[in-house]
Amino acid sequence: MNRQLRRRVRWRPSAAWPSRPKFGATDATGPLPFSNASFDALTCIDAINHFPDRPRVIAEWARLLRPGGRLLFTDPITLTGPLTNAEMVVRSSAGFYLFVPCGYDERVIAQCGLRLLVSEDVTGNMSKVAEARLAARASRSTALRKIEGDQAYDGQQEFLAVAAGVARDGRLSRFVYVSKKLS
Repeated sequence: MNRQLRRRVRWRPSAAWPSRPKFGATDATGPLPFSNASFDALTCIDAINHFPDRPRVIAEWARLLRPGGRLLFTDPITLTGPLTNAEMVVRSSAGFYLFVPCGYDERVIAQCGLRLLVSEDVTGNMSKVAEARLAARASRSTALRKIEGDQAYDGQQEFLAVAAGVARDGRLSRFVYVSKKLS
């Protein structure tokens, strides 16, 4: 085995990292309680679609990034084809969702002073994951119905079936974006 792989990694304070990380909770829809240019990188996976004012959120993230800092986020509900009202209701059944057209995220990133480095369609993965979850849950339906109840079980199965179908058809897509703060 490679010697580097066997070495234990230990955290040590340094000038760049004088203390251990701290964790907390805050309302991410408003101003965040951090100083300007205080982060090297920010990540948001499959949650940006729950913010009602995406331009304001991305502008806030840009404020927090140091020059050269990176922002990575995924948007799992980008409209890339026609959806029925029933599909939109099922796909957004878990709370607030902001569906956006293809190209919207790229425009907002630019408006917020960030340079887009990567825009990648990763919809195929979304379809595969939803189909796998649907099948796994179906194979355990008796036990899950006892835990969740019939209505919740059926609702989750319908959600996964719709998520898999609209992704497989390329009508609702998932994109990953990486951008960089220039100054």
